[in-house]
Amino acid sequence: MIIDFFNSDNTSRSGESRREIMKSTNSDIDFSDDYKQFGFDYFDNSDIQVGYGGYKYDGRYSRAVHRIAEHYDLQPDSRILEVGCAKGHVLLEFHKCGFNVMGVDKSAYGVENANEDIRNYVMQGDIDSLPFPDNAFDLVLGKEILPHVGEENIESAILECMRVSKGKIFFEIQCGRTQEELDLIKQWDCTHQTLQTPDWWESLFAKLRYPGDVHYKVLFPVE
Repeated sequence: MIIDFFNSDNTSRSGESRREIMKSTNSDIDFSDDYKQFGFDYFDNSDIQVGYGGYKYDGRYSRAVHRIAEHYDLQPDSRILEVGCAKGHVLLEFHKCGFNVMGVDKSAYGVENANEDIRNYVMQGDIDSLPFPDNAFDLVLGKEILPHVGEENIESAILECMRVSKGKIFFEIQCGRTQEELDLIKQWDCTHQTLQTPDWWESLFAKLRYPGDVHYKVLFPVE
């Protein structure tokens, strides 16, 4: 099922605002190695206006998390895993609701700078090799992580999430419907590795018998 948990709050930049930022930077960004390794430059260097340009907790995900909890009928003892949790801003909202949370992210910087309330529940790791037993979590979610996984590892990453979940999974996926839209995403953030159309993702999910839900986030809609 395609469900929009996050975008309906309109808390993120619009495609047009992203275009304006890229125009102001001449569309020729010199991404540092630190940026490419998801370090300070990637998350918090305000001099780099593309990408995050500063990623601080502001409570924007609270309503989305409440919608997710209601939709999946999560109970007080439910176990939640967020893959690609970054600094854990989404995970923090689940924690504040009283759920048992765990987060995994490949960024050492993101993990080290996670909110102090959940820092003990966040670890560095890869989505395609999760250190958890089968059926360990009542919900597994990944917000905008799959496009950052190399295409050669996409299937194993999705299968790992399926393995550790009891069946409830949600992915939000940055994508484009045309080559122009896909090229704009790569220009915006060079860390994307698997940029594909919704149809491509749907075919992959069907092949893997993916039982979960998804939302396709078109970063640069070209009408």
